[in-house]
Amino acid sequence: MPSPDRLVDDVDGLDLKPDPLTAATFTELEDLMRQFWRWAGSPSCRDVARDSNGAFSHGTVSKLLYDRADKPVLKLTYLRGCIRGCGAGEQEERRWTTAWRRIHMAPPADEDGCA
Repeated sequence: MPSPDRLVDDVDGLDLKPDPLTAATFTELEDLMRQFWRWAGSPSCRDVARDSNGAFSHGTVSKLLYDRADKPVLKLTYLRGCIRGCGAGEQEERRWTTAWRRIHMAPPADEDGCA
């Protein structure tokens, strides 16, 4: 499990870390997840999978992070695993979980449907 202090925040006044709570759809949340991965230094898919606490294989995380056509639906397990695998601590993982739940529990939308 990665150390929660592995990530370093940006300097005061310049916060480049993606905010998952701005996402209104699963597509937007996926895009923000990819931005978070880049913000975290683009760790290898093998490292993200290893540090995800068993959330997925490196092949699955690769499909998600590189936005491949055969990527799986963004399950909460995958989202949490990616954020954790990028070195985030519990508080950051909580923010992403809340964003996923907010979208998932909203009335069904035409764009993303149910995940």
